[in-house]
Amino acid sequence: MNIDIRTLTLTLGILNIILIAAIYLPFLWNKSYRGIGWWLWWAVSMAVGSLFLLLRDYLPGQTVSTLIFLTNTLLLAGQVFLYVGIMRFLGHKENHWLCAMVSIVFILGTAYVLYISNDANARTALLYAAAAVFSFFSARGLFLFAKPTFAASANFVSAVLFVYCCYFALRALAAFTIAPIDSVFTPTLLQAATFLISLITGALCMAGLIIMVFQRANAELREAKEQFELIFNTSPDAVMITGRHNDMIVNVNDGFAALTGFSRDEAIGQSIVELNIWQNPADLPEAFEKLKTKGSCHNIEIVLKTRSGGRIDSAISARIITLQGVPHIISIIRDISELKRMEEEQQRIAKLDALGQFSGGIAREFNELLNSTLGIINLSRMETPPGGDIHGRLERAEQDMLKAKELTGQLLAISSSVGPVRKMVNVRELLRDTAGFALRGSNIKCELHLPADLWATEIDRGQISQVIYNIVTRAREAMLAGGIIEISADNLVFSEDLNNIMGVPLSNGNYVRIFITDQGGGIPVEYMDKIFDPFFIGQDSGLGLAAAFAIARRHGGHLGVKSGPGSGSTFSLYLPASPGTSNPGK
Repeated sequence: MNIDIRTLTLTLGILNIILIAAIYLPFLWNKSYRGIGWWLWWAVSMAVGSLFLLLRDYLPGQTVSTLIFLTNTLLLAGQVFLYVGIMRFLGHKENHWLCAMVSIVFILGTAYVLYISNDANARTALLYAAAAVFSFFSARGLFLFAKPTFAASANFVSAVLFVYCCYFALRALAAFTIAPIDSVFTPTLLQAATFLISLITGALCMAGLIIMVFQRANAELREAKEQFELIFNTSPDAVMITGRHNDMIVNVNDGFAALTGFSRDEAIGQSIVELNIWQNPADLPEAFEKLKTKGSCHNIEIVLKTRSGGRIDSAISARIITLQGVPHIISIIRDISELKRMEEEQQRIAKLDALGQFSGGIAREFNELLNSTLGIINLSRMETPPGGDIHGRLERAEQDMLKAKELTGQLLAISSSVGPVRKMVNVRELLRDTAGFALRGSNIKCELHLPADLWATEIDRGQISQVIYNIVTRAREAMLAGGIIEISADNLVFSEDLNNIMGVPLSNGNYVRIFITDQGGGIPVEYMDKIFDPFFIGQDSGLGLAAAFAIARRHGGHLGVKSGPGSGSTFSLYLPASPGTSNPGK
């Protein structure tokens, strides 16, 4: 049987060139996968090694030995590159000791049998034995470390490499026993089988490795899609995907439904304009301009309109993405109402501090003048006969002086220089006495719901009494037709988790919480953010609520309000409990 080994060598070289092209494509497609570059070097080494085999017949005799050394080194280097690439693709480190020891033994042994003993069979045995070692460890790595997502293709390549390992281990033994050769081109059946097995296993490895890359990529794509859908659907923010050119809503998450009140079925298929979720559409051109020029926009403040007609301060971030080859816009809308409220709270505190610093000294001086003038008016009134014109004017002047004195008292309460003089106070008694005093002579009934185990507080009795008096007086003025004012209280253990729910700017600790609810006409929405501002021109103008807010804050507490047109108002006052109190739930 006439077997042309040179033709098989040429075929093997052509296969390796095809292998270079086949591996280069997935290498370009996904350079983030470690190991594919090493496979590329495997194909290059095998292709160049095959080319060098064919050049033996065309080079002078003195250079053939060098060419044989380079050829065998390249063929073994290809097996090393394949092993390193497989281990790194699997996310594991290669065995450096193995690579170094086998390579050193091979290089020294090949140099000896080539330049000293000139033994072709020994050279063949060394090459095939070293190739079998690296093939075995490559097959072992694929079998042990392949992920389930590409285990089928990995096991296939592992089986191919194991067959390759077994054959070349037997071929290394045969070089000294049943099939010695004089040259690599000796046309024996076993030598031809060696090249044919190299051809077949090379082709199968190429196909298996490429399939393994695509299986891993597809699995990661599925995982990325599932993770995106999980994040999309569980995000507390409102997320919306719309068409880039037609503004049609393609998908929304549960956060969108919770924020806007529109269900997924109601939103999907509608355009943004048709859904009418923007309070002021004029806010959007800035976002669209940034999307057009930069492909994204971040934290642009807008006002969202809910299905029920409410308004929510929001911040929108958006980015252009591609879905199934079509450009879309993914928008994330975050509710910043609480953030805006906290900013306004800080601004209110800054205003009160500024007013307190400015007015404190003036109010004290003015209060002394008022006391002096009030004393003179009082003495003058006592010296005039009652019922006379002068006596009546002095009485009116005295009343005006008392109102002015009350105003300076409010200014002094706002002033940060007037700190609370803390004493242990029974809150139940304080609420009962102050509310009764504020409602004397009115047609308003006060209902108290105060638990017997209400914690004690260390507060300035006079200042907190003024807070309660100001709130109840404001409620009385809002209920001209009469009605009921409810005052309730409870013990509260405040924590960060509770702060996230309630949005109240308090430190962790124990508090006494007081609710004062009236049946008045409520506070208009446009006034809610300004109700505690001093001298606010609108409903409840004056200093009463501003002073109450400042006193509560100075005690380490907080004063808030919830209201709506036609639904009355509920003021909530938080006062730190005495340090000796404990959580009764413990």
